[in-house]
Amino acid sequence: MRGKQLALSLLSGVLVLIGSLVVNAKSTSYKLPKVELSKTVVANIAFKPQSSSGLTDYVYDTVDPTSTNFHQYLTPDQFAEKFGRTPEQISAFQTYLSQYHLKSSAYPGNLALKVWGTRQNLIKAFNAKRVKVGKKDYRTKIKLPGKLASQTVSVIGVYATKPKANKAKTSVTPTIPKDSTPPNTDLSKTTFAKKYGAMKFA
Repeated sequence: MRGKQLALSLLSGVLVLIGSLVVNAKSTSYKLPKVELSKTVVANIAFKPQSSSGLTDYVYDTVDPTSTNFHQYLTPDQFAEKFGRTPEQISAFQTYLSQYHLKSSAYPGNLALKVWGTRQNLIKAFNAKRVKVGKKDYRTKIKLPGKLASQTVSVIGVYATKPKANKAKTSVTPTIPKDSTPPNTDLSKTTFAKKYGAMKFA
């Protein structure tokens, strides 16, 4: 299953890339906002195509000489309309992310969303948890609201922080040595002080 998804993603990327090379001068130019790396963390959300089977068929049609879509490559706008997430769906993601003070911008084709903000806000928005896999390995588990999660393939660049270890509190109870032998009161003051006074524990 993962192999098919990877192949589909690669084919989609090639299709969009070719389309962007042949786009005419009147098409929209895409410029993503510049991000100050020293102050922000960048993540990416990969979306499911509107129709995975339709996208696969179209990709193969572009290299099939008998197909009417042979060499009919799509511009990013055309690809977004046919296979990408709708503007309303993209807007729903952006509205949700903005609640956590995160900014976002869709890539050409509407199959991926760039998200940036503080690491702490990213962890909160994606409900990122660090879970143990095997004996020594860990991974980050992401959770989005149901409607958004159903449109998502994966989230890249969000890593949960390592939970702080709970240190057990230990209490120290002083122990006082017990001596069942009563002190010898017949001793002189100096001898008594040396034997039973503070100097005994020095």
